[in-house]
Amino acid sequence: MKKRLQLLSLVLALCGLSLAGCATSSSTGAKPLNVTSGVPLNLGRYNIATVTPFRVDSPNVDQSVGAKLSDDVARRLESDFGPLFSEVRRAPAPLGAEDELVISGNIQKYQPGNKIARAIFGPPAAANFDGEITVTDARDGHVLLTAPFDKFWGWAGLAGATKGIEEMSTETAAAIANTIAQAKGWRAPVRQSATR
Repeated sequence: MKKRLQLLSLVLALCGLSLAGCATSSSTGAKPLNVTSGVPLNLGRYNIATVTPFRVDSPNVDQSVGAKLSDDVARRLESDFGPLFSEVRRAPAPLGAEDELVISGNIQKYQPGNKIARAIFGPPAAANFDGEITVTDARDGHVLLTAPFDKFWGWAGLAGATKGIEEMSTETAAAIANTIAQAKGWRAPVRQSATR
């Protein structure tokens, strides 16, 4: 009986670890966010992207968390998708150029939880990271797209200790950058299958 419980625990832990790999921190491999407004969307005419610091609405959380997320998004848009924009700016306000879009957002929930407690107790020690991004036209301020992000990590066992709020933020930045890149016209390269 004891060996069966140990085997079951091992199987559950391995299942949890395999699920931990579902999200990615790679911008080009990330799953884009579900856009809630602005569909169909084509950001092709925009050459300048200004990323403003994301606002943090979660109580008792430093605003630097939002600035870090927006910096990560800007860095990915600069480097991960080729020459997507002629300029990616990190600034509190846009230039107001005709071909400029503004990426802003807010973090509504930032609860780090506790990896060790999560490994033991599961969901009561869960990590939550959610909010929304908004992309607007810099000239007239009209909304081009909005998309929520919602990350929850509450697995018990070894899987619960494999991910924390930092990894969730990194995965979110990848998904945000991928969403904007695809709306701008970038497409993931098609993988060639080996034929014999």
